[in-house]
Amino acid sequence: MFASGQSAWAQSESDAIDSAPTAEEEDGQGTAAASNTIIVTARRREESVQDIPLSITVSSGDELRSRSVTEFSELQQQTPSFIVAPSLFGNTSTILSSRGLSLTDIRLNIDPVVGVYLDDVYLPRAVGLNATELLDLDRVEILAGPQGTLFGKNTSGGAVRIFTKLPEDDLTGFVRGRVGSYGDAAVAGMLNLPVTDELAFRGVASVSGNDGYGTNAFDGSTAGETDTRYFRLTGKWEQDDFTVVLRGDYTKTDTTQAIYKGLQRLDPLTPGVGLGGPLATVEAAMEQNGIVGLANFLALPADVRESYLERADQALRAFSDGDVDDGSIDIPAPEEMVVKGASLEFQIGLTDSIDLKSLSAVRFFRREGMGDLDGTRFAILQYPYLFAEETQYSTELQLSGTFLDGALESMVGAYYAEEDGREISHQLALQNIGGGAATTYQFADIATRSIGIFTQQTLAVTDRLNLTAGVRWSDDSRELVSQNYNSINCLSLGVPLADIGGIDGCLRPMKVSFGPWSYTLSAEYEATPDILLYATTRRGYRAGGLQESAGGTSVAAADVAFEPFGPEIVEDVELGIKSLLFDGRLRANVAVYRSWISGAIRSVPRTVPGSTASTVSTQNAASERVTGIEWDFLLSPLDDINIGFNGAWTDANFEQYITPTGVDYTDLPVLNSPRWRFGLSAAYDKRFSFGTWNTRVDFNYRDRVLAVEQDAYSPSYELVNARTSFYIDSADLELAFFVKNLTGERFEPSPIHVASLGIITRGPYNRPRTVGFEVTKNF
Repeated sequence: MFASGQSAWAQSESDAIDSAPTAEEEDGQGTAAASNTIIVTARRREESVQDIPLSITVSSGDELRSRSVTEFSELQQQTPSFIVAPSLFGNTSTILSSRGLSLTDIRLNIDPVVGVYLDDVYLPRAVGLNATELLDLDRVEILAGPQGTLFGKNTSGGAVRIFTKLPEDDLTGFVRGRVGSYGDAAVAGMLNLPVTDELAFRGVASVSGNDGYGTNAFDGSTAGETDTRYFRLTGKWEQDDFTVVLRGDYTKTDTTQAIYKGLQRLDPLTPGVGLGGPLATVEAAMEQNGIVGLANFLALPADVRESYLERADQALRAFSDGDVDDGSIDIPAPEEMVVKGASLEFQIGLTDSIDLKSLSAVRFFRREGMGDLDGTRFAILQYPYLFAEETQYSTELQLSGTFLDGALESMVGAYYAEEDGREISHQLALQNIGGGAATTYQFADIATRSIGIFTQQTLAVTDRLNLTAGVRWSDDSRELVSQNYNSINCLSLGVPLADIGGIDGCLRPMKVSFGPWSYTLSAEYEATPDILLYATTRRGYRAGGLQESAGGTSVAAADVAFEPFGPEIVEDVELGIKSLLFDGRLRANVAVYRSWISGAIRSVPRTVPGSTASTVSTQNAASERVTGIEWDFLLSPLDDINIGFNGAWTDANFEQYITPTGVDYTDLPVLNSPRWRFGLSAAYDKRFSFGTWNTRVDFNYRDRVLAVEQDAYSPSYELVNARTSFYIDSADLELAFFVKNLTGERFEPSPIHVASLGIITRGPYNRPRTVGFEVTKNF
């Protein structure tokens, strides 16, 4: 970790000055060597990444392009402790995990554990993160561990900060085209336009997409197809002590669901016991034979039922056969995603040592589509309709300054945000078994309000020793109106629809609020000018919330199912060293940490009072202890060769995980927490009289992980990516060839365990080997 992305491909400083820029160095900046100063704002002020007492990875926009990183999920290749997996709901949405903390759902009532920020504006949902190509970026900072003091809620596992490039003083731009495997194509452009000495604009636009990676035999449609339109405009007005930046962006992406390749596991048949097999197999048998209603199936002679179940069992297992990108699902699952936003930033120098910053923003997304999660042409588990939209308004004030002749770095700030959204899902489960009641209709109107007041102070006790202390008070409130029902019952209230006059009376309003404190304490000691030792302890949290998809068929069951859940609290201790050795030829950074997680949020069954029944809802169900080591080494044996090695060892365990029904899951692995994860990289940059040749190779390994409780595992994998490019000075032109997943490694990143149905679905496989050619013309 610790800036492994930027430095892994670094040139020496003299090379960066003498050589021509790479294709996206439109601003004339070169890449940094291991010994160069990399400036970040992880503590809301500019400072060298080597001087920050926390684990952080930094990648410049140019560096990301040198690795052919074009989408959000590929950022995990630079940061071993950061895990990005496809979401079950939404073709462009993601599940983010870090240091033993994992998001389990992307619904509006569940907050992430890793906060994502676009130009310092918080994005409250992991929805649509993969919808936009990473284009014309200044840098990406990935901070590990709790970041609650400066960044507030939902950063208990860390924060991802994406910074786009600002307008500059020169008239510059580029036009870029890309073609590749599976119909991959993109056209992008940037124009930087100075209007006056004080005012400039920078616009970016791109059109990209692909023809998909497989075929759905059910209807012949293409699976995994993508079509994206992206626009961004930034204006900057700057005077001596006053800067205004206005940003706006818009993304529209149309996709089709990648094939869910059958079942990873199907529970065996049980002749003569119960239904004779798992519910998934019973449903398939009933659909194959045109039987509706479980009673009608059970009325058949036993030998007939058994023969039907045997044939259905064979049919379900066959969906895993053949090419992993081809399948047969009866819902092709198209999705339309729209993401847009605007922000206004003011920075004012009040005095020579005190600055005021204001950042106000509005963000909006809308997702509409459907999903087929069972990976078969049977209606075992499907979502014929999915819809979500949300608008967020936020504003933040920061007052920062230096005092005591520069010995004290001080910041105080305040934050306010409100979110208003609506989510709709139609869940179809066991169509023929359930008959008219097989579809559950879920509607939720959600409002969230967040307030934060924070301060952080850094005191230079001596020339070598700094102490930092920070604290944040937060107040989070949530309101949710649930309207969940099927054709018979109001599941939100647990009563028959007939008793309340139909669905209009099926409303359950709820409200809850929380106010956890966050803090940071750290000491950093400069043992030598090139070696920093630090110790940090922090507290952060993920917000609690209200139930959205719960329900019950009795009042008691509904009351239990809709009980709110509280915040998930994380406290940690981190020790680290950051060093530059052998005249800057080797950078060696290591962090060791231990985290304690209380109130870990999980979906668990709860007993209904007065009965033997149970109902499932989201609750604070467990406590964890996570111990880890993260490292980043960069060796520059020659000026034009760089070798990087970074990784993470994570030991994540439950201290206690016993469900309210008494089931003990304490020995279960922690979600999305691989024991080992590491990356190797090699870069060769050769300068000629007429241009520059750059070649990059990346290797990434990740251990087997539990993707969904209790038994859906994603296997270990090894991925290799490579890129070679040549920059021609006289033409100001770059030609590049790249390959992703060079060895053709295939695995299931997000299998789904549905124990009640007796299945583990494979989910979509990772993408196959792809190759591409890219041309960039600068002007």
